[in-house]
Amino acid sequence: MAKKGFSRADWLDAALAVLERDGVDGVKVDRIARELGISRSGFYWHFRNRADFLDQLLEYWVHEFTGVVINNPDIQQGRPEERLLKLIRMVDEYGLNRHDPAMVAWGECDPRVREVFDQVYATRVEFVGAIFSEIGFRGDDLGARTRMFVSYTSWEKRIFAGASKQQRLRWFKVLVDLLTRK
Repeated sequence: MAKKGFSRADWLDAALAVLERDGVDGVKVDRIARELGISRSGFYWHFRNRADFLDQLLEYWVHEFTGVVINNPDIQQGRPEERLLKLIRMVDEYGLNRHDPAMVAWGECDPRVREVFDQVYATRVEFVGAIFSEIGFRGDDLGARTRMFVSYTSWEKRIFAGASKQQRLRWFKVLVDLLTRK
């Protein structure tokens, strides 16, 4: 029986951490169980096998690292500029971009994962693009601003890892100001 308190989400969060550190080949049932400090039998309360686990891991990443953002009521309210700033701060505060590089790497060896990643990226672009569209941007102007924002948001913490949190928060404001200026 699974040790009380270790949920499906605990298994998936631990797997995402391993995926980030060691890639998909490192995501093994025994290893995740060791990292959680429980027996592997607890795994079978939540997953049928490793393939099911990886499928659910991918679904979990889609929901927890994109779905929760675009469905967040706070991100849906206010002026577009305010919403973009809330969005980038939310991604930063909760580390919602931290597994993107691992997903890209996994997608390099699994076309199905690549397809899901591409769908997630398209969803992010569509969501952010709708906000820029509200400001009045169209065509290439809309596409470039949207992609710059999404790319920056996805990779900022990794690229500018040495910057302080205060510096990065100031850059978020500057980024939004630059990208929303007509």
